[in-house]
Amino acid sequence: MLTRQRSAPEVLRAAADHGISEDRARELVSLLERAGVMTRPHDSRENTFQRPLVPALDPLGVEVVFALARAGISTVITQDSESISPADHPALRSFATTGKRLDATLAALGRQGLNLKLIQTGSGEDTEADCAFITGAGTIDPLRCDFLMARSLPHLLVCSEDRDISVGPLVLPHRSACARCLYHHRLSADPYWALVAPQVYTKTPAFAPLADLALGALHAVRAIDLSFTNRQLRIPPTPGIPELVDIAPHPECGCMAQVP
Repeated sequence: MLTRQRSAPEVLRAAADHGISEDRARELVSLLERAGVMTRPHDSRENTFQRPLVPALDPLGVEVVFALARAGISTVITQDSESISPADHPALRSFATTGKRLDATLAALGRQGLNLKLIQTGSGEDTEADCAFITGAGTIDPLRCDFLMARSLPHLLVCSEDRDISVGPLVLPHRSACARCLYHHRLSADPYWALVAPQVYTKTPAFAPLADLALGALHAVRAIDLSFTNRQLRIPPTPGIPELVDIAPHPECGCMAQVP
């Protein structure tokens, strides 16, 4: 369950449930163990995160919802009011070609025997969530996280990029690196990013294959319990080797994070 950290054997079993090969799962478990963020079987520390917000039911968001349900979470909040489109998760499109993504997600959960209450709330409204998963493709627009920063709500960035699935950082508002820090890091590396970023934010999203999304979602659900502040797990397509990288708060970001 999300309310406690998982040991390596539990992660391997969860990976098998997602159709992820044992070799690929062991590769990621090994990386997390070396990084010191994997718990041992005797470790039963509790976590207070029990009521997550998944604002968007895009393909990656749907996989996160599935992973949360399999982890034992009973309630997920969403702000999604979009209609089903050809770009949506196949599990939704197999249910209907019209209607709302929310209804199709509930139907897909039921079809898989997953019992989860999905509550809809308006965008930017107050929410009873205690954490959030911000999903997307290409890159995460920092503006999407402003309402979470204003409410000091911890949130994990999960993105299907051009090649990799990125998981993290876990943002503790005003205490660790945030989505706008990521923007400034890219801008420092490439001044033209200021011109490119708005185009990436508004283009039609293109997500990775489902197996990659499922793997990213599985580790996203674990990452909300782990030491992923100021860190990001980058998962390349198979057979690439995953990498855990440091993401420091950026000195030009206005998030008030402490810069070492």
